[in-house]
Amino acid sequence: YGLRYTAKVLRDSLHEKFPQISEEELYKIVGNLVYYRYMNPAVVAPDGFDVVEFGVGSVLVPDQRRTLGSIARILQHSAAHKPFHGDSAHLRALNDYITHMHGKFRKFLKMVCDVPEPEERFNIDEYSEMVILNKPVIYISVSELINTHKLLLEHNDSLCPDQNDALHLLLRDLGKVPSVQALVGEGVINSADPNLEQTLAQYNKMEVSLTLTNNFDIFKSSEEKPDARGILL
Repeated sequence: YGLRYTAKVLRDSLHEKFPQISEEELYKIVGNLVYYRYMNPAVVAPDGFDVVEFGVGSVLVPDQRRTLGSIARILQHSAAHKPFHGDSAHLRALNDYITHMHGKFRKFLKMVCDVPEPEERFNIDEYSEMVILNKPVIYISVSELINTHKLLLEHNDSLCPDQNDALHLLLRDLGKVPSVQALVGEGVINSADPNLEQTLAQYNKMEVSLTLTNNFDIFKSSEEKPDARGILL
């Protein structure tokens, strides 16, 4: 669902920002995301994603990997409707096939983007937190946490133009983007370590669990009066 919703948001955002571009161009970009980021890794390395099973000591031989790489290349070009040319002139005979397959890919991508909003998908609203027994927990790597914080700060004005927006208030409380050392603890990483870069790279990949809690009082409405719906909960 996460990838499908990302594809939907990408398509709608591009259409809103560039209303003059055609539907075909939109789905070329969406297709590149869906195929290259989700499907391609499993095609080129099926052994790494449990697509195929191997016995002990069995691996894909180089010829098999080259064949899978060629298949993946054609599929990627089909998803993005990118004909072969230049250094790939010997593959131009496949351009008609790529155009034909892109039509099928586009139908598939339309289905991929046909997903409900998160509130409908997970049946949640602003009051759901008050009736759940266990707080939701997410798992995220340190690098993803830092990058998310950085992106939110960079696009703060467009995401929450209202200075009283909840996200704006949270970002203001969080302050600047933290370093890896600040997140894992200043005493954990030795700045004099000769292998500091390697150590930081390892901590960047470290996964942490975060329990989601509400930082705001849902029993207050926008007029700073008790919210009757919240009281009924």
